[in-house]
Amino acid sequence: MRTLAAVLSGVALVAAGCGDGDTNAQDVLKQTASTIGVIQSGTLGLKLLVTPQSEGQPFGFELHGPFTFRRGSLPVTQMTYTQIANGATATATLVSDGTDAHVEAGGKQLALSPAQTDSLRRATAQLRGSGSGARLAIGTWVKNPKASDGGLVSGAKTDKVSGTIDLAEAATALVEVERLSGRHARQLTADERKRLQEAVRSSSFVLYSGKDDHLLRKLVMSVDIGFDVPADLKTALGALVGAKVDFELTVANPKT
Repeated sequence: MRTLAAVLSGVALVAAGCGDGDTNAQDVLKQTASTIGVIQSGTLGLKLLVTPQSEGQPFGFELHGPFTFRRGSLPVTQMTYTQIANGATATATLVSDGTDAHVEAGGKQLALSPAQTDSLRRATAQLRGSGSGARLAIGTWVKNPKASDGGLVSGAKTDKVSGTIDLAEAATALVEVERLSGRHARQLTADERKRLQEAVRSSSFVLYSGKDDHLLRKLVMSVDIGFDVPADLKTALGALVGAKVDFELTVANPKT
């Protein structure tokens, strides 16, 4: 349950600010940022997969399910969380009717403790944009963003912003995402973030936002981190060194 609440907090790491690049791309990023906190319902999908390029098995998690937010209460949701590690998967489902919540796993139903319930409530508040940790500037993570037509995503016409990732700016969120997968990682210093950027082999960033409502529909990021990383960074980043990190966030049928 602690992981599920943390993941919901992590979903709030979305769109504030804009970086250099195409003016239209900056507008799309800024408009998308302004609507994150007003999404009240939809179907959430979140995937993280870290694939080591030498030793070790891929690890990460997937999250999927409908949600509805109500001010001051728990979300209404049936959210399935699947952890991927050591070549195996484990699944738990968070079920909440807005008043009471429990977790279903391994054929058992476990009620949330008061502390877990409070954690879920705070995570929900952050996701709705009412918490101080609700926003991180993914607009500043993008290098040379370009805007184009995104076609249809879940039935909605979209604008698309694509570019590469400035990992020196995105490193804080990358470490938080690694923590969400159940791994320990410390935050990096400013100097370490700069050195990390130098180790990136390749990266990509693609965001799809509703053309008419500017609501986030899909965010896909990929970073390939090389092995040529100083020892202190290897200690901080752990399995992310020499690995490909793929992240995808989707919000289907969002409503305000």
